Amino acid sequence: MPSTTRPALSDLQALKISQPAHRALAAAGVKTLAQLAKKTEAEVLALHGVGPSALPILRAALGAKGLAFKTASKSASKPAARPASTPKAKLAPVKKAVKPSGTSAASGQIDAHIAALGDWRGKTVAEFRKLVLTAVPGIVEDWKWGTPVWALNGNVVAAGTFKDHIKLNFFKGAALSDPKGLFNAGLEAKGSRGIDLYEGDKLDAAGLKALVQAAAALNAKA
Repeated sequence: MPSTTRPALSDLQALKISQPAHRALAAAGVKTLAQLAKKTEAEVLALHGVGPSALPILRAALGAKGLAFKTASKSASKPAARPASTPKAKLAPVKKAVKPSGTSAASGQIDAHIAALGDWRGKTVAEFRKLVLTAVPGIVEDWKWGTPVWALNGNVVAAGTFKDHIKLNFFKGAALSDPKGLFNAGLEAKGSRGIDLYEGDKLDAAGLKALVQAAAALNAKA
């Protein structure tokens, strides 16, 4: 019986990331590190099945080849150059709610990000931001991967914005109880879970508050 030879794995396929992450990348047409370098980190993180834990591995593999993730368009950062009074005036109530020490730069970037969106996505992120700050006193705002992130003893949740939806990414969502069934994205990921929101969707304030509090409490136990 003739022997069969399996096709050699590509440089990307050989990496030790989760199978859901490999499947998500392949489904997006990304099968080599050279193809991966054409994507931004935010675009890769938006793929269902790719969790934040995969990014350091992918970043290191790209670096070893002299490559890197595609840099996000500068157009998203241009609103930050507007006079500081414009975004501050619009979001003063949110800014006053909680002002953790050492996060003024990140909070300012989130202010500018929300102001730049200027549509239902900005309103939704602002509403979620207020919910997070109220749910967990002392939680810290951060700005990573071009995305608002809230952390306490480690990353808790991020709010990524895309053309037609918002992704709320709970970094340890797989370990959280979700009685209301809010998680609807990245359900095969090893550690994270996501909630994709589209125009017209309303935030389940009580359900989201419970998830944020549980995620922060989980970090405190680690």
